[in-house]
Amino acid sequence: MIFPDASIWIQWLNLLVLLFLLNRFLFRPILQRMEERNRAIQGNLDAAAADRGEAEKRMAEYEEAIGRARHEGMESLLRLEKEVREEVRRKLDERRSEADRMAEDARRRIEIQSHEAEKGLEGRIRELAGDIGRRLAGREIRV
Repeated sequence: MIFPDASIWIQWLNLLVLLFLLNRFLFRPILQRMEERNRAIQGNLDAAAADRGEAEKRMAEYEEAIGRARHEGMESLLRLEKEVREEVRRKLDERRSEADRMAEDARRRIEIQSHEAEKGLEGRIRELAGDIGRRLAGREIRV
């Protein structure tokens, strides 16, 4: 049988001193480092979540801005298309009125020329009639 003697108490004291030293110089610093690391990781996760939220907010603002820009572009395009149609209509109206004016001028010129031709032919007809009458009658005839 084994009888405990005073060395057992020394072994117990030795164990307690060893546990105290290990706790003070090994376990506590390791646990502190692990706690700091966990806090740093949690801080990084929180920062990443905040950054993700900010990124989603900016993405929503970006998409909204793109939507507004598309809408404004479409409105601008429709406005420009309307202006072009109005300008084309105005130009066509100008051209039609100019063509009508030119046609009226041409009619007047033709009418003037036809009156002048009639007068010229009337004089010529009188001359021919006088010549024909002179030849038939053998004397001077005034028409």
